[in-house]
Amino acid sequence: MSSDVTSDLVQVRARHRRSRLVQVSSRLLANPSGRIGLVGLGLFVVVAVAASLLAPYDPLEPDYGAVLQAPSSEHLFGTDQLGRDVLSRVIYGARISLTVGFVPVAAAFIVGTAIGVLSGFIGGRFDATIMRLTDIGLAFPGILLALVVVAVLGPGLSNVMIALGIADVPLAIRVARGSTLSIGAQPYVQSAIAVGCRDRRILLRYILPGVTAPVLIVATLEVANAILIASGLSFLGLGAQPPAPEWGAMLAQAQAQIQTAWWAAVFPGIAIVLAVLAINLLGDGFRDALDPKARR
Repeated sequence: MSSDVTSDLVQVRARHRRSRLVQVSSRLLANPSGRIGLVGLGLFVVVAVAASLLAPYDPLEPDYGAVLQAPSSEHLFGTDQLGRDVLSRVIYGARISLTVGFVPVAAAFIVGTAIGVLSGFIGGRFDATIMRLTDIGLAFPGILLALVVVAVLGPGLSNVMIALGIADVPLAIRVARGSTLSIGAQPYVQSAIAVGCRDRRILLRYILPGVTAPVLIVATLEVANAILIASGLSFLGLGAQPPAPEWGAMLAQAQAQIQTAWWAAVFPGIAIVLAVLAINLLGDGFRDALDPKARR
């Protein structure tokens, strides 16, 4: 009999999770910002994954007979100062920029969420110590902290990703800790503590599900910020190194010919704007779909 009851409870919980996922998905798709952001980001992901199939030319192979050609039927986005096809480089740049945006942010928020939840749940000296270290990290602007880390580790795309991850950990800790304190004060959590539920069960059953929504919203917006910072560092020569087809590096290489070959700088710039806009719109959609206080 007890096994049947346990099985029924598991099925009920599974149905509840599927129902909530369907509700969140419906709210996200019903939201104009979320819908546009999801489609836009989806297109960039498809372009990044299928770059080798979509790019008409090798993004790294120079063609000195086609230097700085204007957009045409042969080269839709024109060519750069080495004769490389700008469209192909923009397509392959989507792969680099999305990787630099998602990987360090995901790693930072996994680590930061774990630390923030434990800090808010345990409290005491541990919480005070973590918060003071977090305050120090948050005192530095993200790009400044990334510049310091890259200056220490040296230029390169891998070091930029490490820098972005380190810069985002304090923010993740702060968001997760604040959500943990808010959820921990709820009556159902206090009741679970009063009846003697184990800390592990309280964390996994009550705290983490409530922390997920605000963490996901902030993490999504931070992906856009990471792409901007990575592009800025590459523009300064501290990120992706030539001949890598990274959007910020492409802007840096094209600035000398901006008056005579505008296409070499304009199209990578448009790619940055559209990618960041799509991710920010998706973040707004997630906020409305996941945050009860933000629902209209």
